[in-house]
Amino acid sequence: LDISDPEQIQVVSEVLRFSPLAIRHLLEHYVFTSGTLDRNEMQLHASGQELAGPQLFGRCLGFSGTPNDLLPKSLGRCIYAVGDDGKVLQALSNTETVTTVELGQWSPSSILDLVATARCLNRPKYQALIDSGALVTGMSNLEV
Repeated sequence: LDISDPEQIQVVSEVLRFSPLAIRHLLEHYVFTSGTLDRNEMQLHASGQELAGPQLFGRCLGFSGTPNDLLPKSLGRCIYAVGDDGKVLQALSNTETVTTVELGQWSPSSILDLVATARCLNRPKYQALIDSGALVTGMSNLEV
């Protein structure tokens, strides 16, 4: 096999692209190499710092989410945008922008069902779930 020959690579790719053994070899020897991601047989995990670090990208400018000073040293100190907190508070306290729904007894699945079916059941359409990550813990991305 001449790996500098695009035609040979194309043929091999077509043959191996759905092969579980070839995919496993690629993942174990090239993707999940030591220092890229921590893994074990039961769980795959990595922090934002690891995913945005020099292993995958040459430069990281920052992270989205709640701003705080708990940034990796490699990113330096957090630079807060003047007025952002005030704009968020103004938007979240404006009754023309935000409404609330009292749910009573709920579960992560019932909240997701409520949001997912809102448009088809002639209920109000939801634009966002604010800070809902903690509500759906224990569910995979596919389940959500």
